[in-house]
Amino acid sequence: MFSIHSSPIGELGTKNTGGMSVYIRELARHLGVFGHRVDIYTKLNGSKHNQIIELYDNVRLIHLSAGSNGYVHKLALYYYLSDFLRALERFTNQEGLHYDLIHSHYWLSGRLGSWVQDRWNIPHIVMFHTLGTVKNIAGVADREPDLRIATEKKLARTCQRILAPTDSEKENLVKYCHRLLKKSVSCPAALIWIFSGPWIRPPPDSAWGLMKMNPSCCMSADSTRSKGLTGCLRPWLI
Repeated sequence: MFSIHSSPIGELGTKNTGGMSVYIRELARHLGVFGHRVDIYTKLNGSKHNQIIELYDNVRLIHLSAGSNGYVHKLALYYYLSDFLRALERFTNQEGLHYDLIHSHYWLSGRLGSWVQDRWNIPHIVMFHTLGTVKNIAGVADREPDLRIATEKKLARTCQRILAPTDSEKENLVKYCHRLLKKSVSCPAALIWIFSGPWIRPPPDSAWGLMKMNPSCCMSADSTRSKGLTGCLRPWLI
């Protein structure tokens, strides 16, 4: 797996560490449970982590250098992807590694995955998590660059499969990336309780009982308009 800009073990709630990081970590963990060996590659950000971390049974997180080893803005990372590719190939050659497929997350990792797909001649599965065009239509504060839009359209044409968490995102892939519907797969993401620190706990039994008596909704979501509660409720906010 490639998750270049966001580490699966980053501190939740900090810059570039959120739902996608949790999704990647949990997906890899479950694949490992089923006996699949998974390596997740991410950019080295500082020197506080070992290059190789055993996350779970059959799952490793591997840090590689690409340009500066400190924080790099997401868009600037695009221009270091060739450095990451060279580091990746050095590492896999040294370790004698061969993979059956690539699973890229987000458009930056997808661009790297497209190079690896061609060089290693293996299938490439992409999950965009968000589409730049959709974010621009939603009117988020920072407009997504044309580079991202063009890269996502090219990836939609050249990868073997795209995973979409909802039917709506699948439809957006067809509409904005001209992706054939039959080659995009809806793969709903499940709600996961995350126990990553003492400040996160499941609700007590008394809370569940109260909610049964007084139906309510509790939601934790990205504040971005294209991802959060506003988008979910927009059909009723008229």
